[in-house]
Amino acid sequence: MEPSFDEKEVMHRVDDGSISDDEKLWRRIVPSEFWVKRCEDGTIRPTSAAFLDGITNEVSVCRESLTTVEDTMLGYEGQGLVEILASFPRSLNHLVVADPIPKSEDAEGDPSHALICPPEGISPNNRKKSARKMAMKAVWVVEPELDFIP
Repeated sequence: MEPSFDEKEVMHRVDDGSISDDEKLWRRIVPSEFWVKRCEDGTIRPTSAAFLDGITNEVSVCRESLTTVEDTMLGYEGQGLVEILASFPRSLNHLVVADPIPKSEDAEGDPSHALICPPEGISPNNRKKSARKMAMKAVWVVEPELDFIP
């Protein structure tokens, strides 16, 4: 029997020791009410949805040491960018895995691409709790352009 997409893609991930705990991981934030919340004090923060993926459960990030803000945001104008240290998802038993995207005829590639992967067997409820903790820990590098939040 052929493994499902999730089993093929997620099952054999190993934490990448070459990514230090001090490495800043950048996550682009879509300017939508599902990904951004206005707090009572008027500030904004990413929601847990920004650190969830419903297909593979893996969250794409960029390694700050291998890229720039400008390159990370190229083609994503209006979106935001947050950072967390690699040590934080690891403290939640998540893996941090280098996943460079090679250049191709159609794409530039991205050597800074990495993944935050939940531990095997984590329940959906615990995945959401971990995503919420990451969202609360995230710090804005670039705030998104918002016109939907009062």
